[in-house]
Order: sequence, then structure tokens, then C-alpha cells
Amino acid sequence: MLGDSMKKVRLYFLDSMKGILITNVVLAHSMLTAADAMETKNAWIIEFFSYFTIAAFFFISGFLYNNKTPDKPLKTIIHKVRVYYIPFVLFNVFYLACHNLFIKIHFLDGYLYDLKTFIKHFVLIFLGKMELSLNGPMWYLRSLLIMTVVYIIVEYLFYKIGDEKLKLILMGVLFIVMAQIGVLKLLPDNYNINQTFYYIQFFYVGFLFKKFKIYEIIKKYKMLLFIVGFGIVIVLNLTTHAGTTTDYVLHFVKSFGAYSAIIALVALTQFEKIEMFKFLHILGTASLDIMSVHFLFFKPVTLFIIAISGYSIERLAETPVLFGVEGGWFVLYTLVAMALSTAFYYCRTSFMKKIKHIKPAKESK
Repeated sequence: MLGDSMKKVRLYFLDSMKGILITNVVLAHSMLTAADAMETKNAWIIEFFSYFTIAAFFFISGFLYNNKTPDKPLKTIIHKVRVYYIPFVLFNVFYLACHNLFIKIHFLDGYLYDLKTFIKHFVLIFLGKMELSLNGPMWYLRSLLIMTVVYIIVEYLFYKIGDEKLKLILMGVLFIVMAQIGVLKLLPDNYNINQTFYYIQFFYVGFLFKKFKIYEIIKKYKMLLFIVGFGIVIVLNLTTHAGTTTDYVLHFVKSFGAYSAIIALVALTQFEKIEMFKFLHILGTASLDIMSVHFLFFKPVTLFIIAISGYSIERLAETPVLFGVEGGWFVLYTLVAMALSTAFYYCRTSFMKKIKHIKPAKESK
């Protein structure tokens, strides 16, 4: 979802991929009508999206990764902290600042914070903790920061190996080991570290796709790879679930499904009409904001359902959407949240541009 822009040639299929993926995220969350995702009516759709959506976002981040100074890791880390950590902090501070307001208008359950509690949570945000509930999806940005820092350090450690092929193989082996550590949950799971270790394989594969221009090979056989890739995911989704095999084997199955879907998405988004579809580009560009605020912008739809159904206003706090809702409400949830989140992005970026262009007033003589 985030990453360095490619200066020489803009690969528009990546913008389209991000647009499709962020739509998947919002659509899946709009269907979470029960505390347990697998108890929802549309659990199979949520399961289908879970095979590849987050993995594909990390894949894109790896594809866009560009470190011109691998021998100076601190410089690159500082840059990535600015790109990932600052938005993480700002969005969380926004939710913290609005906490009491959201409690009063029933957007959240809980209690009002006093000054001491505000200060405590403010410090925790700077330490990488999250204001949960409305900004639950922000875990992705934190994991991406940790993942990128780990990758920069690994890249530095292998930098002096002269044989490029050997270096890439050794790095690949290390990331496979890290993925297994994540699957087996061998580390304390603070900051979603095990999940981050599992997903780092997709980051590295994204890097390799760019380095060896594998996307150009996929483009030559895009129709075949699109059909086969998504066909594999559909079959896996219908035949393999928790309880049908061990959790460890299930992770292997899901990884295979994720790679199949990523290849299918790369193929799909290189069809010209999809690759150059400006609407998808807009959603892809706004994907960070959509990820960060779509739970908040689900609330108008929840309020509308409460108003026409006569439910208690206290149910407005149910997150991400109203529990037990049947029918096609997920469509309205998705459309409203996507529209408002994208508008939020353009308002925010416009405001930031105006601030940057404000010049200090000259002193009168």
C-alpha cells in the first residue's frame, strides 16, 4: 500500500492492484457482522479475501522498495520511519484526541479519559501501541515499518557478498526461516511480530518480481495465469479450512494460495482497460487513508440502519459494522466508506499542501 515511487517508469498496474486490494479490505470488513468472522453469513467471501489481500499489499511494498544506500542502513531507516511511523502516530493521535467525543456520540464503548489517561495513551502511541477499535486496520502500517527495518538490516548484513545470486539465495533462505518462526509463533507476539515475520516473505518476493521483471513475463500469459491463479485460490478456499488440517499445514496452503492470487492479480491488472482505469488509481493512491478511517466512515450507515430499524443508539458502538445485519447492507457500507474515506484523503492532502505553501509574513519596516 505504501512505498517509494518508481521515478523512471510508472507501472500503473500497481496502482490498479492497490485499488482492488483496498476495495477487498473494506468489502471484507463490511461483512464482519459477528464478533467471530467465521460466524458471519458471508464467511467464505471473507476467507477468500484473507488468502491474499494483506499478503499482496506487502508484496507491493516490496516491489516498490528502493534502497540506493544499502551500506548506510541508518539513513534508510530514518527515511522509512518518516514514511511509515509518522502517519501511524498522527492517525492514532487523531483517534486518541477524539476518544471522549466518540464515547459521547456512541461511536465507541468504554469510559471517558481524564488527562492522566490521555497522557498515558499518548506515550503508548509513540511507543508503537494502537488506539484500537476504529483504527484496527492500522496494525498493517506498524507491521510494514517493522518489516522494512528488518529488511534493511538484513540487506546491510549481506551487502558485502560479491556474488549477487548467492546473496539473493541466502536472503531468501533467511526470510523463509523467519516466515516459519512467524507461523510457529516462536516469538512473543508484541506488535504483531509473528505475523510480520510470516508476511516478510511476500515483501521479498515483491522485490524479486521487480528486480527480475517477472511482471513482464506474466503479462505475456496474463489470461492463462489470471484464470489458473484465481482458480487455485477458489479451489483452496472451498476445500481447505481450519479444522480440515493442522494449523501449520494450513499456513502452507494459504501461502500457496496467496502466491497464486498475487500472480493472478498482476496478470489481471495488466489488461489495458484495468491497468489504466483511473478510478482504481484514485483508490490506490488514497489506500492509506481508506485503510485508516473506513471503520469511522462505516458509522453513518450503521446510524441509518439503527434509525430505520428502531435499534438502541448504543448499538452504534458495534465495530466495524452492526452485528446481525442481513441482506445487502455490506454494499452500502462499502460504497459510503470508500467515498468518504477518499474524500477525506483529498481534503487532508489539500490541507497539507496549503500549509507547506504558507510563507511567513515579512516584518514591516
